[in-house]
Amino acid sequence: MIVKILAKSSDFGAVDYNERKVAQGSAQLIDLQNFSYLQEVGTLNSDALQQYLMEYSARNERIKYPQFHVTFSARGKEEYTHEELKEIAWQWLDKMGYKNEGQPLLIYAHNDTGNNHIHVITSRVSPDGSKIAYSFERSRAQMVMDEILGVDNRANLSEAVQKATAYQYENINQFKAILETAGYESYEQEDKLMIKRNGAAMATLPLTEIERQCGKDYLTGQRKKQLKAIVKKYQSQSADKEELRNFLKKRFGLDLVFVGSKDKPYGYMIVDHKDKAVYIGSAIMPIRQLLSFTAQAYTMEAIKATIDDVLQADKHANTYDINKALERRFGKVWIEKGKVHADKQHECIDALLLSAIKYNDKCAILQRFQCTTEEERKVIAKLYKVRADVIQLTEGKKGNAEAIVNTVRQAIMDESNRKILFASLREQGIRVARVGTDYYCVDHAMKRIIKAADYGIEFPKAERKHAAPIMLQTVVRGRTAQSYGSNSLLDVGGGSGNSNREWEVGGQGYDDFDDEKKLKR
Repeated sequence: MIVKILAKSSDFGAVDYNERKVAQGSAQLIDLQNFSYLQEVGTLNSDALQQYLMEYSARNERIKYPQFHVTFSARGKEEYTHEELKEIAWQWLDKMGYKNEGQPLLIYAHNDTGNNHIHVITSRVSPDGSKIAYSFERSRAQMVMDEILGVDNRANLSEAVQKATAYQYENINQFKAILETAGYESYEQEDKLMIKRNGAAMATLPLTEIERQCGKDYLTGQRKKQLKAIVKKYQSQSADKEELRNFLKKRFGLDLVFVGSKDKPYGYMIVDHKDKAVYIGSAIMPIRQLLSFTAQAYTMEAIKATIDDVLQADKHANTYDINKALERRFGKVWIEKGKVHADKQHECIDALLLSAIKYNDKCAILQRFQCTTEEERKVIAKLYKVRADVIQLTEGKKGNAEAIVNTVRQAIMDESNRKILFASLREQGIRVARVGTDYYCVDHAMKRIIKAADYGIEFPKAERKHAAPIMLQTVVRGRTAQSYGSNSLLDVGGGSGNSNREWEVGGQGYDDFDDEKKLKR
């Protein structure tokens, strides 16, 4: 697990960032502590939360940047749930000095990446007005986390060194680069290589042992051409070296390790984790050319290639994700209504790509229903014709269900005829679906789903002639779809032979749905 302390701020801008994520349906507030009168009156919007934190922090005017913003990230979706991350975060905050009685704190769960992660926001000011100790905070952060999780750093280092010695490298600096990609810093001291992590020295290696395994001339002409083509292509589509570095590592297992200052490196190396070798960067592309991102002019072909690359890298990427990538790389360029818009150019997106994007847009919007049970997820998946596994189950409390409950109850009171009742609810934007003997009410506009029995709602029994429910139509769209990743984006699965059917009562399907315009550009 990785813990990362993020940028400081004087106005608690992290609150606005997380609340915008909540509004987009990619995050939710899962814990809120010590916000006094805001909790009493129920005013918990972004402005109110920010203002409260600023007023609280004003008790110590010497602290210019009181915001404390930290993330906790697990590998994948299965290693830790958001609730488990929250419990670990509380332990970490306690050991780091941020779990004080009366300390205001917000925890947001994010579901917009392949990793479960949470964001924690609080103040560097303690309730008594003193500044919370922060010496060596960044180096202590991961050490404290490892302590909580019982991580054996010595054993991990031994494994990292053993793996590094299996690589081909020409000199000690390249060996250091391999260790750096594993999260270890190293430096030479007399005849030894000192290895440290989180600011603390952990082990030493004799330099003679490293030098003994150095090799020469293992970069073949064919491999050089391959790497040059890869780096050149994605360098031209990246906004900066960090974006290029992240993309190459995720897509090809290539790590860029820069030499020199962070802002002005004078050289770099390429660590090839696939072929287990390290190459001098200048043999692939001069660093001046590698870092010339601002001079890149876009073409429509480059824009379309970027869209394709984003989908290749993340098969769940939607309009919002793609537009963020386009803006980073090309400036004022975006996709909307099936077209690429760049200055005065407007060109249609390839039909196959457009279908994939629309499907992902739909899945992103469906996440706003905040399904908490497998049954709810199945109902939404069938109703909107997507695979159930693309809808992530959420944790914690949902919003107020009073509106949908009152609407359904009033409709039942007004009309006992079952057929007319369901038609009346559909006119009000509410569909009723059945799983076994359980009924679910789905409010399309409010993005809410409730189990009727949980709110004491009972529907009138069907008359004999209406006893047979109408099956939701499920369209299998994956037959001709291009595959992005291991599964097709358009393969919704579950045909009419599916033994686990869900039913919509009194309706013939629900095809009207928000398109990508509902996703913020």
